[in-house]
Amino acid sequence: MGIAAGVRVLDHLPEPAALAVGERAGQLAAFLWPRRRRIARANLAAAFPGWDAGKRERVLDAHLRLLGRTAAAWLRLASLPDQEILALLEWEGLPLLEKALDRGRGALVVTAHYGCFELILPGLRARLAPRRVTAVSRAQPNPQLRALFDERRRRSAGAATLPQNALAIQRALRSGTAVGLLADHYRSQRRGGLLVPFLGKRAWTNPGPAILALRTGSPLILAHTRPLTDRRHLVTFGPEIVPAQTGQRASDIAAVTERLNDVIGAWIRERPELWLWAHRRFRDSPDLGGATLETGAGPGRGRSPITLG
Repeated sequence: MGIAAGVRVLDHLPEPAALAVGERAGQLAAFLWPRRRRIARANLAAAFPGWDAGKRERVLDAHLRLLGRTAAAWLRLASLPDQEILALLEWEGLPLLEKALDRGRGALVVTAHYGCFELILPGLRARLAPRRVTAVSRAQPNPQLRALFDERRRRSAGAATLPQNALAIQRALRSGTAVGLLADHYRSQRRGGLLVPFLGKRAWTNPGPAILALRTGSPLILAHTRPLTDRRHLVTFGPEIVPAQTGQRASDIAAVTERLNDVIGAWIRERPELWLWAHRRFRDSPDLGGATLETGAGPGRGRSPITLG
């Protein structure tokens, strides 16, 4: 069955059945893509060296089931009206974002591959209308997946997402838009990544959100989701990170980037099964002997949520 046909099946299944199919697909994915399972196991071992292998495996199994359910829920979002999307969500700390937007410089809403993060954009679009809300989207290398994801995001978010380009993001912020960014990708040193702590290991991290916050003066606010039930999710905003303006640009950027990693790391420690473990977040970390977690990886191969320059 092709990807598009599979999505159409999910659209027409009752929601409990669609989520169950997604959960089973998440479990099967570990066997269909064993390399990704090896990466996830290595990441868990790096982040939680004190855990025994059995505990790490239980977290990974729970993660894969939730990942499949999350994917199924997101793929179905495009067919839901605003009121049904809002019925899936509870909100915590939303006034923090609303007050930030009232300052007239837009807002950088920074999140991670954690929980059902794809709910944040369509949820905010429905909840904050007529305020403008968008997000930065990474291009999928697979053309079929790219077309599917672009179409689904467009239908569920109500507007096109932004390219990975700093000027486009800055224009959106100047217009008062809330712009969503993912901040938990690896970024190589060659492409401007900073080596800062993450889950107890130094990791090459994208400084883009920090650079944008310092360059534009736009508020930088963290946001994440956690499941409340099989169907409903809590969207939490905060803290707001206010960059220091010491005149030492490099150290100011590093301080904000490290703070972002600290907050995201705290989410992961609280609910480790909610984070996406199967990407090579710790590649080239000197705390892992300077080696990558997968052979064949090297500096410069990572992708970034945004491109600055």
